Amino acid sequence: MSKKVFSFTDRLGRQFAMRSPLEISIAKKIDQRQDLRWNFEALQIPVALDLQAKVGARYLVPDFQLYFPCGEKWVVEGKGVTLLDDYLKRKNTVVREYCEANGFNYEIVLSMPTAETVDEWDRLVNIKGYACVRDWFPRTVQERIDCDMEDWAKELTEEIGRAVYDFDW
Repeated sequence: MSKKVFSFTDRLGRQFAMRSPLEISIAKKIDQRQDLRWNFEALQIPVALDLQAKVGARYLVPDFQLYFPCGEKWVVEGKGVTLLDDYLKRKNTVVREYCEANGFNYEIVLSMPTAETVDEWDRLVNIKGYACVRDWFPRTVQERIDCDMEDWAKELTEEIGRAVYDFDW
């Protein structure tokens, strides 16, 4: 039995064969950013010889690679699973180590995160930056910091009833 393939055409006319609606959702979000270059399954990460039997592959191919104009590089994986099996633990360890050694940030986008699934990924794989795909949007580290500060200021404004982010520091 063959697996279902979903076709996606980006804003530049490139066509991609994706294996899940989750990958399509992530691609649509990524493709909204005009300043962002991205690829799907274009990066091959070599697996160390002693791990090849455990991982079951000579190379791992993460879902998305994002290249921001500021120079930040991201590897983004979409996951629809709720619990990690041993294979996913090993695979994500290899990908995380590659990213750390090669200047990529690494993020996992879960299709339906819950406190339990996020905790499970955190505890077993030790990767931060989970997001629900419906709320997720590709951002640089600085954009994330700016967004967090803006959210903090809005929350504080609601609590004390004045616009703290307009205050002249």
